Amino acid sequence: MKNIRALEPYVLVMDSIVSNQWVATMSQMLLAASPELYYHSINVALITAHMALFGNCHMLSEQGISIHSLVLGAFLHDIGYIGKGSSSACGKQPQNMSYIEQLAFHEHIQTGLEQIRKHTDDPVILDIVSMHHEYLNGSGYPDRLAGAELPPHVRLVSIANALASYIENFEHNCADGDHTPRVLSELLEHLDNEAVSGKYDIELLHSFFDGIMNYYSSLRPLHLGLHDYCIRKMNTE
Repeated sequence: MKNIRALEPYVLVMDSIVSNQWVATMSQMLLAASPELYYHSINVALITAHMALFGNCHMLSEQGISIHSLVLGAFLHDIGYIGKGSSSACGKQPQNMSYIEQLAFHEHIQTGLEQIRKHTDDPVILDIVSMHHEYLNGSGYPDRLAGAELPPHVRLVSIANALASYIENFEHNCADGDHTPRVLSELLEHLDNEAVSGKYDIELLHSFFDGIMNYYSSLRPLHLGLHDYCIRKMNTE
């Protein structure tokens, strides 16, 4: 049963994309514009699906949030980079961007909203596209929203976006292909520390940690890294 359950996030993401013609079209546009941007979008959607299914189902149900809308918002969060000529800004910190990349970064949210509104008025999708760079402590972009101004679905995708970026940067910089659990666990520790500092919703993050440990034992290499991190954390408490 666990092996079947392990497939649920992948089925959810693929079903959400292909069951909407306009989303399927945008998926093709993402891939044509930048394989890296497409890969990042899929990663964020998959991590969002894992977080939703393994640890946060109850919260989504209480809030009346459609899990398909959540996953679509996660997949389309960076759609505004299409046509900006610099999708390479995706995943970079502003201080590491070129001038052209900074322009694309500052415009991609509004551009993404304009593109999405041509096809849907789903508030969950629009919230995610407009707020995915906002942080719980008010340090984000573009409106420095904080606390209760950020709905739960935005908080969840914000974590997924960060985790996807950490893993992608790790894979890019890891020339020897070393995907050791210990190194990945350090990425998770960094994310956890940022949540403790107030940047991310720590309850959502820890619900994900608990859920994936309890229900999903075949996610490699993330699961091994998570297991290593949890063991180290328990040993230090």
